[in-house]
Amino acid sequence: MNDLIQKRLHGLATGEDLKELDALLASSTEAADAFAARIPARSCAAAPLSGGAGVSTIQAQVRRVRQRRLLAFAAAALVVAAAGFFFTRSGPVLAMHGDVALHAGDLLKGPATITFPGEVTVFKLGNWSALTFEASDPGKRFYLSQGRLTASVDRQAIRS
Repeated sequence: MNDLIQKRLHGLATGEDLKELDALLASSTEAADAFAARIPARSCAAAPLSGGAGVSTIQAQVRRVRQRRLLAFAAAALVVAAAGFFFTRSGPVLAMHGDVALHAGDLLKGPATITFPGEVTVFKLGNWSALTFEASDPGKRFYLSQGRLTASVDRQAIRS
């Protein structure tokens, strides 16, 4: 191996020597690293990659490409999981916080203003307040775990 590397570095390698060195460098990362360590930095920058001169560099690039692909796959999986969570929420919309629909089990922290679809009822949560929405039919049910809540309640329909 050392003889082949020396021949290559001094420009004395024959075509057969270059083929043998290429095969050795492609099959052994240790040989590729040893070869790359012996090449002067200025010759790597000035000469194009040929005959296995940059095998460790190519291997590093392949590792980076694989890492990018893995990260892209992980990001895509996260987006699909998040979309699945938001699109598969079941149950009716109980209230709205701006443009955000609130469902049973949601926890809203103040300060916040809550409105209800189809009526003018408004809840206002104070600073540091926490309100959990609970499913109830008929009516509305909430659990205020901390803080203050003020309400302006619209006349409610009587359900029997």
